[in-house]
Amino acid sequence: MRAFPWTLFLVAAVASGANLLSNPGLEEWMNDSTPAHWEVENRGRTAVYKETDTVRTGEAAARLVRRNLPPGNNYGLMQRVGIRPNTSYRYSVWCRDDASQIALGVGITWRRVDTSYISGSGIVYSGDSSSWQPLVDSICSPAEAGIADFRIRTYARSGTTGENRVLVDDTYLGPVEFEPDTVRIWFARDSLGQRLVDFFGQAQASIDYCCYNSSRSDVVQALVDAGNRGVQIRIVTDNNRLENPWVGQLRNAGIPVWSDSIGPNSANYMHNKFAVRDLADADSTNDRVWVASYNPNQGELRADCALEIPSPGLARAFRTEFKQMWGCSGPAPLPESARFHNAKRDMLSTHRFEVNNNPAYVYFGPQDRPVDTITVLAAAAENHLLFGVLAYTYDDLGDAMIQLWKDSIWVGGVIDKSGALGQGSEFDRLVQTGLPVYIDSVPFGQGVLHEKVMVIDSTITIAGSANWSNNGNRNNDENIIVLHDPGIAARFLEELHERFWEASNPGIGEQPGAVVRPGTRVVSPVRDLAVLPEDAELYDASGRKVESMSRLSPGVYFLKVGDRGATSVVIVR
Repeated sequence: MRAFPWTLFLVAAVASGANLLSNPGLEEWMNDSTPAHWEVENRGRTAVYKETDTVRTGEAAARLVRRNLPPGNNYGLMQRVGIRPNTSYRYSVWCRDDASQIALGVGITWRRVDTSYISGSGIVYSGDSSSWQPLVDSICSPAEAGIADFRIRTYARSGTTGENRVLVDDTYLGPVEFEPDTVRIWFARDSLGQRLVDFFGQAQASIDYCCYNSSRSDVVQALVDAGNRGVQIRIVTDNNRLENPWVGQLRNAGIPVWSDSIGPNSANYMHNKFAVRDLADADSTNDRVWVASYNPNQGELRADCALEIPSPGLARAFRTEFKQMWGCSGPAPLPESARFHNAKRDMLSTHRFEVNNNPAYVYFGPQDRPVDTITVLAAAAENHLLFGVLAYTYDDLGDAMIQLWKDSIWVGGVIDKSGALGQGSEFDRLVQTGLPVYIDSVPFGQGVLHEKVMVIDSTITIAGSANWSNNGNRNNDENIIVLHDPGIAARFLEELHERFWEASNPGIGEQPGAVVRPGTRVVSPVRDLAVLPEDAELYDASGRKVESMSRLSPGVYFLKVGDRGATSVVIVR
């Protein structure tokens, strides 16, 4: 592979937000076995050929043929590009994998500008399919990175008996745009109730609504209005709500309301808060999911959130979960087939979907053990983790956060006062270990932090209905959604920073003393930023370098001073 003048190359490569890969569509070929601007890593193990018979777009694709080799010895195509440090990137590769004995895998090797090795990313693998499928992921570059080796390789499964091929086309690697282009994200300041009224008001064919409680009068009226204009409506709620006036109003309007009152575990909560819209018609462009932590209750204002996601795949997944509780596909529930709580099963063929061209995952409780999933994701954090939650009693998740802290990964967050001071809360031991975890000081409404949100490495957002407890994991009907999208993460970080700052400010409410990790600087934009070393660099939560430190908004930032160790946390008040 020819040498590049790296300084000039990096300046040119990182200046643009476009695709960093040259010849991304694999249209140009030096010969029939070498696509232009790509390196074939080891032809004796994986050969590459020009493919013109089966392509996704354009005139050519690449055919990767893995030789008859056991697992290991993974090679394929590679391209080296210049990148920015501490920056979120999205990559995608379209592949066609109809060979059951191998899979295509895509990943990145991070290097310094001098090409020395830093680390490798996780690998995203293909599934067997005769159709073109995207392999997509988002990842944040390390603080010292200047080069990315983008690798597309073949991976053998056990029992490989001969040569197997996969097809590759239409590759992409580029910095993430930080404005989610399709997902709507709402917080308390956005008038969540009115947003849900709008959501129901736009329904054309169907609404499947799953709610722990829903007494807000304009939301109830929006459902009645939708039913009056011919929208098919089905509602599942917790059995403790059946005598509530809002349930009677809906039933009097001819809208069926079903609950978890059947079966041996009816004492557990039907704690979901989601709605699926317009999946009953043939138009997939209007399929929507509303999901997260918001209960639309009359007179209540809490720190809460909701996402409105246009996605036929996610809509079908949530309707599948709804159907399991409803008992059938029809307009009336079928009690003998309905399943709740520990009687439910995992009914999804896949938990992975695509939102904004990025991976999105959904898990339901208790069958998918959603809090265990949160624990696994949290334990894999590489840079930092910030959270806000109503109730947090799950020991395994507490163990994971404490271990991250001991491994020099920054972890912080806010727990609602009722959850922090309740029996079995993780609050005390997190604080005693030294983590900056605080009791909330939500300054509006009932002063309740009702969200259940975690953001990992400024890239992964976890939200949903499940509190981080054993009941949230093993007993209640719950859901979580995991979005690998730095743009969405940036929006949630704004909310978490606001909750974190108001909670950690000793002047607001009765808080534990400021807990500062050794080596971490808590600074003020007025007094302390002026005395930072000349080689200090400040990055915001989305990984973007702060060019001017004179006017910083309150929030959490990340400080790097020269090459002396890992990034530390700066809390600007």
